[in-house]
Parts: sequence; structure tokens; C-alpha cells
Amino acid sequence: MRWLRGKGRGLAVPVLCLCFFLLFSLAEGSPLLVHSVTFSGNRRVSSERLRKLVWTRKGVEFSLEKVREDVKKLFSTGYFRDVKVDVQYSEEGVDVTFLLEEKPVVLRVVVTGNDEVKTEEIEKVLTIKENDYFSSEKVKESEEKLRELYENNGFFDVKIRTKVIEREGNRREVRFSITEGEKRKIEKIVFRGNNYFTDDELKDRIQTSEKGFFSFITGSGTFKKDVFENDLKILEVLYLDNGFLDVKVEGPFFRKTEEGLILEVKVHEGIQYRVGDISLQGDGAGEAEKLREKFSLKKYMVFSREKMVRDILMMTRKLQDEGFADATVIPRYQRRRGEPVADITYIVEKGKKYRFGLVNVHGNTKTLDKVIRRNLEVEEGALYTATGLEESRKNLLRLGYFKDVKVTTSKGKEEDELDVNVEVEEAPTGSISGGFGFSSVDKFFGVVNLSENNLFGRGWKLNLNSQFGSRRVIFDLGFTDPAFLDSDFTLRLNAYNTDVEYDEFTRKAKGGRVGFSYPLSKYVSTGLSLRIDQVKIQDVQTDVENSVLLEEALKGAQITHSITWDITRDTRNSFINPTEGSRQSFSVEYAGGILGGESDFVKYFIEDRTYVPVLGSSTYGFRFLWGHTVSTVGGRVPLFERFFLGGPYTIRGFEARSITPVDRNTGEEIGGNKELVVNNELIIPLYEEIGLKWVFFFDAGNTWRQGDYPRNLGDLRYGAGFGIRWYSPMGPLRFEWGFNLDPKEGEPKRVVEFTIGTSF
Repeated sequence: MRWLRGKGRGLAVPVLCLCFFLLFSLAEGSPLLVHSVTFSGNRRVSSERLRKLVWTRKGVEFSLEKVREDVKKLFSTGYFRDVKVDVQYSEEGVDVTFLLEEKPVVLRVVVTGNDEVKTEEIEKVLTIKENDYFSSEKVKESEEKLRELYENNGFFDVKIRTKVIEREGNRREVRFSITEGEKRKIEKIVFRGNNYFTDDELKDRIQTSEKGFFSFITGSGTFKKDVFENDLKILEVLYLDNGFLDVKVEGPFFRKTEEGLILEVKVHEGIQYRVGDISLQGDGAGEAEKLREKFSLKKYMVFSREKMVRDILMMTRKLQDEGFADATVIPRYQRRRGEPVADITYIVEKGKKYRFGLVNVHGNTKTLDKVIRRNLEVEEGALYTATGLEESRKNLLRLGYFKDVKVTTSKGKEEDELDVNVEVEEAPTGSISGGFGFSSVDKFFGVVNLSENNLFGRGWKLNLNSQFGSRRVIFDLGFTDPAFLDSDFTLRLNAYNTDVEYDEFTRKAKGGRVGFSYPLSKYVSTGLSLRIDQVKIQDVQTDVENSVLLEEALKGAQITHSITWDITRDTRNSFINPTEGSRQSFSVEYAGGILGGESDFVKYFIEDRTYVPVLGSSTYGFRFLWGHTVSTVGGRVPLFERFFLGGPYTIRGFEARSITPVDRNTGEEIGGNKELVVNNELIIPLYEEIGLKWVFFFDAGNTWRQGDYPRNLGDLRYGAGFGIRWYSPMGPLRFEWGFNLDPKEGEPKRVVEFTIGTSF
């Protein structure tokens, strides 16, 4: 006996025979069992794989309903064009055979006629692929994708002819024959119906642009469908932010010209609305009412979607920080009849109040749990706070130990608990690098750097920096423990040995520093450090009588004992390559006196570094530094504690140490006891993937001798220029061309610098 399923139809059953057989089975008192299940016609898909999909199998009670469901499952795989069922009855039970007709397979996909668009680009957009099951829908979809690709490359006259050829073995060959036509670019963008904004104002907002002089480089004038669709949304948001609640922006509408294309966009502005009454409803209205004074969008103002969203986020965050994790704020606005006024109602719902349950840390294959947990702003058992979750993620990313950090919540053991799940992906934190090059200051030099920012997974930092060349040998070893003995204190150790040859003398120094710092708040810390070093000035090149440099050299090795107190506020988003935030610091160093040593002075610094995102992914950086040092026993401050400016880390466009007071009697460069440095930088990504960036800068500053002070802007020296900066594994590499904006006699007009080291 057979039950057959036609294409798209139900099972056709000889009902009388089936009923007779079923009645006979029931009369015998035994169920109708499946004796065997087989598949026929399947060539590409194994029977074992199909057997796992169907309910009907050997030994189960036969069910007509289940067979129908099995047929649907087999169809849903997309492998088959038709499915039939053959059922045979015997004393042993029911033998079920699924008769399958597989869909054709794509033998190959052939594209011809593409001269201007690469085959690789075409293959990426085609959804019909070789060895896939053939689908007419995918062929049509591929043709549309192909047409869109060509239009996005400026070929609006493209013609695509699709042909499907049957081959042996139930296979199909799909051919796309392309006639590309002439490439066209947008010569002009025209807006219709815009009264509130001018055409130029609207053009400035969108990415789609008119053809420019350098369009062959920049790609300007090329129409891209996905970009333009986003442009329409941008324009609608612009109007919504200026009170036009009924705005509609439509396009694209093209007109072909001999030169290219005219792109027309139609704007239906509607009327501009102002805000009427603002009311709050829901069980969270009371808490939200306390924030009313902080609302960005207020009565009588021109309606703004951006301000409304800002207020919604503020109210939501306020409730979430009070434990209401599911808090929602739904805006509704009602236009008044006959008036350009919209009343706004915020429906504020608190939801359930939660506490944090377990805090789970995953993915840390190197970093110890305690290192991660001490940087979290959430605690087990504490009230739920959305800000705490967000700040926890920022804190962990700021460390530089992880490629990615995800902080999510899930249902806890108790009804009012949410567990916190911290998922981290470890990043390489150690590096060993070396290199060599040429510097205008040091001539030929070599560099070897060894650093580890997460030593043993404990968050310890260890770095060994060495530079060696014809005029410079430097060794600097540093160690930092940000949680000394698992406390809030940070321990810093540093030892160094330097031998630097300047034009007039050689300076040798060796010493070390030990210090502790302590956080006063999340962004503010204070610290104390002790310094002991020995400095010697030698090999003075001078024939001048009463030489200041010779006087310093005759003192021999001078030992300095000092103590420094500092206070710092740091909100930068990265310690290595910041793009936003700022760092302010003030420090005072006292040397000599009861500390001993041969140097007696007080030195203080005030510094600000600010980073602001501008122009998309670009960054504006600003630095202000004021330094002042005075002797505590009268007379001059030691030469090696004075200020010399110029060079890549202070005022660019000037040679290193060239901005300095000159001794009135000997003409020697003696350094100042006051310094002012102002740096302005615009950093623009060139190849962001490898950390290569453009930098444009404007610097100002000077040094002043003891008794002199800056009086006006004319006292400053100015430099400007540009460069390329590469954040390489061995540190920032800097190639910079600086120009002296007011060169004096004997000063070069331009200084080219190549350096390895930290930028400001």
C-alpha cells in the first residue's frame, strides 16, 4: 500500500484500506509499529544525516501526523525540490520510504564583460555560489547585488543578462553577461523643497559629494547606495533636531547629462514645532521629576530629537544607578491642532530593583583575577548600577592588558539578583625591540627596548630602555607595582646611567628614584618620591675666561638628594595613545638642606595635557608646561637642573637645547631657571590599522634667566610644522619637519627630526 506526496500537496491516502488495517491491528490488541525507515534519491546528503532530522524511526508507533511533520522538516532543509512518502505494510510492521528529488547543484558561476570592476569584487557580492544548491531566488538576488555594485562604482547604464544552462548530473551553470556602459559621476547635487537649510548646509552634512578636481584620488562624486541611504537618515535627523517633526526626505532622483549625473533630493519640511507642556507619567515619574531642571529640552524651545534622547538617557541612567536595571523611558509627543506646538509625555517605568549577585571573570588566561577585580566598579551584594558596569569596562580597557572587554549581566540565584559576567580577551603586553637610525641630535644611534606591562599577570610593569650612539649612551630600568602588597599604594622604582655629549660639554649621570603614590579619588592621586643621583660635567669646550661651564666642571661629581611631592588628575582614555581626556599635574621637588647632598634648590612644575576628538577619528592635543627652579642657598641653580628648550619634545623647529639664556659676560648658553612650553597638535590617522598618523603642530615657549620673567607674547619663540608618527612595537617613531617662524641670526629656518620615544 502506498501513500504518495505530490509537490506542495498533502498525503494522498487510501483511507478505506488504512482504516481496515488500523482496525485489524486494534482488534489484535497490538500497536502499529515502524519496521524500517529508508531514504531514496539522496545523493549529496547522507541517509544518516537525514535520519537525525525525522521523528519517524524503527520501533516507534506509526503516526500519520508525524510523517507529515517529517515531510515539512525535509523540505525546510532546502536540499530537495520534491519529497514523496512510500508506505508498505507487512506482518513485521510499517516500512516507510522517503522518496527524495534533490535540487540541482550549481556547477559553476561565470561572469563575463567586467572590464572596470574586478572579478574578486563581483564574487564577494554574488549570493549564488559554485557547489551550492541551485535557487532561482538567489540568481535574481545576485543579479540585483551585481547591479548595485556597478551603480556604486558609477555605472548607471549597466546591463546584465542572466542565463541558466542545464548540465549533466542534475547540475546548472549560471552565466552573468555584463555590458558596463559609461562610467558617470555626480556633477551636481540639487535639493528641492528646502527652505530652512540652504543647499550648501545640507551638502556639508552628507557623505555623498559632487565630483571634485582630485576625484580620481578621493573618489568624490561616486554614488554609493548604502552611503546615500544613510545620508537620507542624517538629513531627517538634522530636521528633527530643528523642530520639523513631519519631515520627509526622498531620493535619489537622477538626471543624466553629457558630463555625468545630477542627483536630486526632495525635501518635505513641514512646519517647525516648539515644545509645549512636558509631563511625566509612570511609577518612576517621581524620581524623574527631580531631574527636570537638568532637562536639555524645555518648554518653548524649538523641538530637538537629539535633546530629547539626551534627556531620556539621563532619566534612564538615573534609575538604573538606583538599582532599577530594567528601567525604561518612552517618549510620546502630541501635536496641538492649529498650533506649531508639540506636547511631550515621558512614560517612566522603573521595573524591579536589583542587586549584584556573583561577579564572574572569564577569559583571563594570564592576568590574575584579583588584578581584574580591583579595577571593577561593581561589588557582589551591592545595588545595581549601570554606570558601575560601564566604568568597569573602561577601567579594564584603559590598562592596556586586553584586546577586548565585555561586561554583561545575567539572572542570579535570587529573583532580585543579577550576576556580572566579565569576559576579557588577553592582549600581548610584553615586547622586545631594537633598531637603529640617524638623529639630528645624536647622529647615528641604536635602540634596544624591553618592556612588560603585565609581569606574571600581576599588573606589574617592567621596562629596560637603552640607547647608544656616537654622542649618547643611556640605560634606564623602571619597575611599577600599581597595588603594592595588595594595597591602594603604587610603588615606583627607577635606576639610570647616562652619558650624553653636547656641543659644549659632556654630562654623565647615574642614580635612582623610589616613590609611592596613593589615589585620592578615581582620577586624582598624590605621591612622594626620593631621588639620589650623581652628575658630572666634563670635557668643556671653551676658551672663555670665567667660563660658567668650566666652573661647573671644576666642581667634579655633584651628588643630589631630593624629595618630590606631586598631585595628578588623569582622565585620559589610554595611557599609551590617548584620544580624549586630560592630565593635570603639579609637583614640587626639594633638594639639599636636611637631605644632604651638594645641590640645594627647589623646583616645581605645572602641566596640563588635553586630548579632544575632532573631525571623526582625528585628535587635537594641547600641552601647557611651566617650570621654575631657584637655589635655596643663594647663587645659581646647578647647570644640570636648569632648563634648555628646543628639539622634538619641547619647541619643534629649533635645534635641541638652543632656546636658552646666554651669559652676558661669556656668551655661553647657561640655561634658564624658568621655562614655558605650549604645544598644539592635530593628529590625523593615515593608516590606522598599523598606527601610522599625520601630525601638524604649532609650538611656543621660551626660557628665562634668574630675575627675568615673561612679559608678553613677544618674549616667546614660535615653531610650526608637520610630520609622520608611527606607534611601533618599540615605541612612537617620529619624523617631523619643524620651521622656525622668526629665526634669529645664526639659527636654521628648518629642523628635521627623527626620534624614538614618547610623544607629549
